[in-house]
Amino acid sequence: TDKDVEWCLRLRSHKAVERILSLSRRFNNDKSVVSKGVGIIGNLTRNDPGCVDRLLENNLAPDFILTLENYPQEPKIQLNGTQVLRRMYHRARELAAHGPRVVILGKN
Repeated sequence: TDKDVEWCLRLRSHKAVERILSLSRRFNNDKSVVSKGVGIIGNLTRNDPGCVDRLLENNLAPDFILTLENYPQEPKIQLNGTQVLRRMYHRARELAAHGPRVVILGKN
């Protein structure tokens, strides 16, 4: 998923973002699973803006932030995670000019 945009588009149609985030939350004690999951979500959101829309539409930001909280000292996980959160923020700002201005990024 690093550079293949077509593959990212296919994965989006199979709800890959939701499934990978669910696995990362389920196995949150395993650093390698969380690292790979956050890395894959980072690659998907970099290559396919539709994956960012899926994260926003399904209100998955709180789950994603909880996943990042498990490993605050891991630079690779935190870097990929903050890049995803930045993409979500920018996409929400783009959509805010045409729609509602509410962005849910944390717990209610």
